Order: sequence, then C-alpha cells, then structure tokens
Amino acid sequence: MKKAIFLLLALTLALFFTSATAFADTTSAKTVDGNNDRWEQESTRADTLATMTWDPSADTLHFIGNGYADRQGMKFGFRSNIAFSNTEAGAIIKFPKSFPALRNESNNMHFVVAYVNTWKAWWNSSDNITKSAAFIIRPVSNDTVTVELAGRWAQNSGYGDLSSVKVAEYSLGETRTLEFSLKKDSEGIVTAYVNGAEHGRLDLVLSDGKTMSDYISAFNDGKGYLQFGATLENDAEGLPLEFTLTGLIGATDAFKKPATKPDDTAGEVISQENARAYVKNAGDFNWNYVTLYGASGVLGVSALVFFLLSIRGKAKG
Repeated sequence: MKKAIFLLLALTLALFFTSATAFADTTSAKTVDGNNDRWEQESTRADTLATMTWDPSADTLHFIGNGYADRQGMKFGFRSNIAFSNTEAGAIIKFPKSFPALRNESNNMHFVVAYVNTWKAWWNSSDNITKSAAFIIRPVSNDTVTVELAGRWAQNSGYGDLSSVKVAEYSLGETRTLEFSLKKDSEGIVTAYVNGAEHGRLDLVLSDGKTMSDYISAFNDGKGYLQFGATLENDAEGLPLEFTLTGLIGATDAFKKPATKPDDTAGEVISQENARAYVKNAGDFNWNYVTLYGASGVLGVSALVFFLLSIRGKAKG
C-alpha cells in the first residue's frame, strides 16, 4: 500500500513539473505583449507620426513611422520594459512585402533589433552606462538584407563593431521573416544567430580590452531589454518604414495581455499620451512562481501523508 501511494505521489510531482515548465516555456518563448504600459516611444514630440499597433488575433505588433519633426531621417524607436535573460534573447521580425527604399551610398537605411543592459537608456546612448548589442539590418534588394553586429560600450560617439564578422547577407524568402537571437554558451561567449544559424561570436576585443560577451554576462540580475527601431538617413521624401514583431524569445516573465474589451483591442495604437508610461511589471503573472510554490505544496502534502501513514503503522504495531 505504501509503495503504491509513494508511486502515485512521485508521478503527480513529475507530471506537475513537466506541465508547469512546458506551459511556462510556451508562454514566454514566442509571445508578443501588446500592453501599451510596457512600451515607450523614443520621440518626446507630440507631433510624432510613429505608431505601434497590436493585432490580438494574430498576436503581433506592427511598427511604422514617417519621421520626426525634430530629427530628420529618424523614423521610430520603441522599447519594452519586459526583461529578457542574458543567456538567450531574441525577436522574430516580419518585413513588409516591399521596401519603400533600399540602402545605398547616400542613404543608410536600416532597421535595428538591440539588446541593452538597461531599459531606461536607448541602445545607442552616448554615456558610460549603456552597453548594447544590436543587429543592424539593411535592405539591399527587395528580397535581400545584410546584417551587421554593432553596439555601444561607452564610446564618445557612434557605435562600433562587436564581432569579426562584419556583414552577412540573408534572403527573406516567401515569409519575409527573420529570427534574430543572442545565446550564451557555457564559457560565457555570446553568439548571434539569424534564423537559428550562427552569424557571429561577440568575442571581438573592444577598445577597453573587454568583449561584448563580457558586458552581457555582467548585465544586472542576468537580464537585459530589447529595443526596436528604423531610420532612413538624409530622408527628404518622408517615406514610411515598417515591420511587424511576431515573436519574442527568452522573456524572464510570462506576458499579460492588455485588460481591454474584445471589441476595443483590434487595431489598438500606442499614443503619445501613454507612450512614456511605465508600469513596472504591473499585474504580471510569472509561471516560475507556480512551479516553485506548486512544487513546494506537493512536497508538503507528500510529507504530511507519509507522516500520517507512519503514525498509523506505529499505532497498528
């Protein structure tokens, strides 16, 4: 009887861990959070034309910008206060059916997917605090983009190369989708991947003697933040730039969808009034706590059952 009870409890515990972990992984691996309170727009001007639209049925975020009146050529920049692990972080981006312009010698058009040590600073900020690694994505034809790794580590201006792999070319294919991710190995070296294939290792020694892998390993609490943007330098035509975020990888907390009525969610746009709002993890539901406290509860119940069985056995004896 005792063996049967022990086996039942062991199976219950194993099934709990498996189901809770699996749910947490699927929830945090490829989910998009459209909650306006978790996003901030780079421009502080009220007349900005950049927008972020969440499609709840497709679970996607669409970014588009026509440029800022105060920053010629800058299209948009958005960042989220969702934290991502410094062992693996990434995003899945779907580009439009056609690009309104291509990168050329006089027009450095590019998109950015950046991983930053703090959500409170933009990835290309000129300060001694910001450390960042970014995918610089440049359309060179309607179906082809080049990818360069760049970032900041407290230089005086601009941003620099982070890897010995300067530029590589990728085809968008029929889906026009690319996955950009950073993964850290057991030796602490961070490698950049595009569509799951190795793009370049962040092992280039920088001007201060460190590598970006060193910086990422030292990110506070082992986490960083993702930022997205696009620019068309020397923009004289006001061409809009856009892309769609279809998935996020490596979030340290599960996402909570906006508490809005079903009829009000489609086409929801982040406005300038709430673009700078920041609610620190408000109402987040973290499945790690379910795993932790649930497992503790199962173990506690198991201990109580065995204790009662032992008392009953002694009473019979």
